[in-house]
Amino acid sequence: YFCKDCVKSYTHRNNLRRHVRSAHLSNRSIHKRPAVIFNCPESGCDYTGEKDDMLSHYEDDHNIEVMYENFTFSSMTAFESWKNDVERKTIAQFVKVRQNRVNKGGTTKIDYICHRAGFSRLTGKNIRKTKKVGSNKINAFCPAKMKVTISPKGGVQVEFINTHVGHTMDLVRINLNKLEREEIAKKLAENTPFDCILNDIRNSITNDNLERVHLLTRSDLYNIELSYNLSHDCARHKSIPDGVESWVEEVQSKEAVVRFFKPQGKVLPNCPDLEEQDFVLVVMNDAQLDMLEKFGGDLICVDGTHSLGSVDYQLFTLLVLNEVRQCFPCSFLVTSRSDETALYIFFTVLRESLRSLKPIKPNVFMSDVECAFYDAWNCAMLAPTTRLYCSWHVDRAWRLNLQKISSKNKQAEVYKKVRTLLDEKEVINFNFMLNQVFHEMETDPDTISFAEYFRQYKENPQTWASCYRQDTGIDSILHLERMHKTLKYIYNRGKGVKRLDKVMHAIMRFVKDKLFDQFAMINKANIASALREVVKRHKAAAELSSSGAEVEQDGDSWIVISSKSSTSNGRHKVTPAHPDCLCKLRCDSCAVCIHAFVCSCPDSSIRWNMCRHIHLVCQALRSLPALLPTLQLTQTAQEQNTPTAQVIVASPSQPELSITQDDKDKWTEVLENPPDHI
Repeated sequence: YFCKDCVKSYTHRNNLRRHVRSAHLSNRSIHKRPAVIFNCPESGCDYTGEKDDMLSHYEDDHNIEVMYENFTFSSMTAFESWKNDVERKTIAQFVKVRQNRVNKGGTTKIDYICHRAGFSRLTGKNIRKTKKVGSNKINAFCPAKMKVTISPKGGVQVEFINTHVGHTMDLVRINLNKLEREEIAKKLAENTPFDCILNDIRNSITNDNLERVHLLTRSDLYNIELSYNLSHDCARHKSIPDGVESWVEEVQSKEAVVRFFKPQGKVLPNCPDLEEQDFVLVVMNDAQLDMLEKFGGDLICVDGTHSLGSVDYQLFTLLVLNEVRQCFPCSFLVTSRSDETALYIFFTVLRESLRSLKPIKPNVFMSDVECAFYDAWNCAMLAPTTRLYCSWHVDRAWRLNLQKISSKNKQAEVYKKVRTLLDEKEVINFNFMLNQVFHEMETDPDTISFAEYFRQYKENPQTWASCYRQDTGIDSILHLERMHKTLKYIYNRGKGVKRLDKVMHAIMRFVKDKLFDQFAMINKANIASALREVVKRHKAAAELSSSGAEVEQDGDSWIVISSKSSTSNGRHKVTPAHPDCLCKLRCDSCAVCIHAFVCSCPDSSIRWNMCRHIHLVCQALRSLPALLPTLQLTQTAQEQNTPTAQVIVASPSQPELSITQDDKDKWTEVLENPPDHI
């Protein structure tokens, strides 16, 4: 702070004022802080002035009586209780305008003002839109305030102006007070579910006592949980690297979960291939290790997701198939690099974690079409008997490379043909169609570029064609694809989570739930809750059929067509998965286990339920006479409250690859909006 009358400067404003009082008494007005000028909030009034002028203006020009009151309290606790009571009754909120001031005698002064008074000050870079209700600030002067004086002995004197000007008293404009937040935090600390807290609060509402706490939302609960650090999933640090390291330290103090950790900004002497900016995290608990040792010799699937929001990390998952041919995630790799080096470290860490210390030799190894997965596995473990590509990765690679074809109609036509090849179950038919399709693409100038790309698949069909992986079992492939989508959904949380530590909490919780579900499936006799969900979806299937839903046979699968479908084209694919499962989770009306079929809808593919589309297909199959080409289910079935649908069965025929205009339109839409189930 510089003196305007001389060359002296001071580090604090008070020192400058002391200098002005002693050396430049006649020029003190030059150094005064400029007064804040307020606008009158009353409609049609253009008056402006300082605070004292505004008080006189309200009384003289607008006939607003400004009420002054004085109160005395024995302690600060008594004052806080009175303040909360005033705020609750008047639907107001008073906030500190500055830090507490303590004079030489030990007296403390605190100023509270109405939180609606003052000017709105926008911060940040305006990336986010402002709230629809607007700022709480009225850009004017509200005279309501509390001037608190605390004596050295603890007594409290309050000068209170309880007159509000320029705004209405709205519940939506105030925040939860400290006591309310603490009461809610206690319930959260006791692990009371959010729904129970919300129900208890809303049950206390009456017509004449609506308060701010009654407007509580789940967002408020999340904020309280975060501010009191009550959630295991909450971010422990503002920075992502510190949050991850905190999570690693937390889980390592409980059990051996983190098998390898290389944070960014550090160098590991025993891993010279990793650079300083690389991030590598390998996670596997003891239960996952047991599953890997028990089932790793059958099928290994290594799957990856896309990057995590704005953080350039990728999640890789190693999956196996358990005794009922359902997949289980055995280990996770989170890394900033997705090359062969990171994958080799991943597989090496797994090999060193095995209790037998013997590398795994699987019968089948499934991965992306990239060679990095397969090569890294062969270097760290033993080469598998068979290598397969994940069908969802094959489909994604095809759709990306179809951009080599300029015509949208040609893209849809070619995509339909190669997808037919992918799904064909007969080897003889497949070989015939493969040569035919490749010849057509190779001789067409519009598709010759894609044909050159597709040549690698033509020369190696055993890795991707369904007809060559019958021994693996269609149920295995579907369960793997299902797990892929479930992990991807958790990893991205549907909206791009940007906190890696929170994502790891969600993933490990998912693993715990999968372990418990597997144990409960075998040992728990009381499955009434799960059966209620089955009955609920069976009734939903009845409503779906009454709306005119149809079931079409598509090879070994069925297509459910409904106007109430969540997909853009109203179609969901139901495929046999594990028809021989004899578990107790069955639909008695459909006479099948919940694992017998899988559907492309999120209720089945992500939540692993027997969805309404599966119930509809099961009822259609029970009512379908053999070799009947078309059937409308009978009225008797409708009277029994069983789902009914028009069933259209495709008659057997030779391979046919002719494409109609409707097919082109359909597959063009699929290319632009890829389905959940490939």
